Amino acid sequence: IHFVVNDQCILCGACVENCVSNALKIEDNKIVIDEQKCIGCGQCFAICPQGAVQMFGCDSSIDYTSHHKIEQAIAMRRSFRKFTQDEVPKELISELLNLTRFCPSSKNRRLVQFVVLTKQVLIELRPIVSQYMEEHKQYQLMSNDDDPVFRGCSDVILAIIPKGESSEDGVIALATFELAAQARDLGTFWCGILKEACKLDEVKQIVGITDEIEIVGAICVGYPAVQFIRPAARKPMQYE
Repeated sequence: IHFVVNDQCILCGACVENCVSNALKIEDNKIVIDEQKCIGCGQCFAICPQGAVQMFGCDSSIDYTSHHKIEQAIAMRRSFRKFTQDEVPKELISELLNLTRFCPSSKNRRLVQFVVLTKQVLIELRPIVSQYMEEHKQYQLMSNDDDPVFRGCSDVILAIIPKGESSEDGVIALATFELAAQARDLGTFWCGILKEACKLDEVKQIVGITDEIEIVGAICVGYPAVQFIRPAARKPMQYE
């Protein structure tokens, strides 16, 4: 995948501020891309108000705005890492989690449960998980942020299952929650570092889980402080 910023760029800085790998900067009145840092996520393409970012090696020809609502929701799903200070009402989170009742479940056993971590809990977790992040260099994307772990989100949703059970049901439930949340104008991103940090006894104690529980995944949720204009371009799916 190769990126080019064309002459329509107005140097608003939206792409720079929202680059997840700090691969962009403004230099000599133009956007400079560090292709060694770029992970090809397409955030810059999706957020540019002028459509000045071009992605080569991907297909961006489909206009999903004219498609069915579920297709729009899937295509426009993005990872948001900038949030307002507004808290998401508990009632709304409850509504969204309730939708996961309709997800597929192996043998219909319905083993997935959720833990909702509020902002107060996240404040307690932040220094511990930040230190864990520092010790594991692969998790240092955008680590210059004031809150490199939770990005100022309102809440974190943990999907948990009994240890030894298949994680597929939990992943499906979280993915369903994410699409439903973004359909209700919330922003989300998957917080892999928190899932890993939950191996620490100190984190387990704060979160309130035991060794008999396995965390399938964690999704941060809040009201987004940025708006994406279009889906990110992606390479065509190969199949036989």
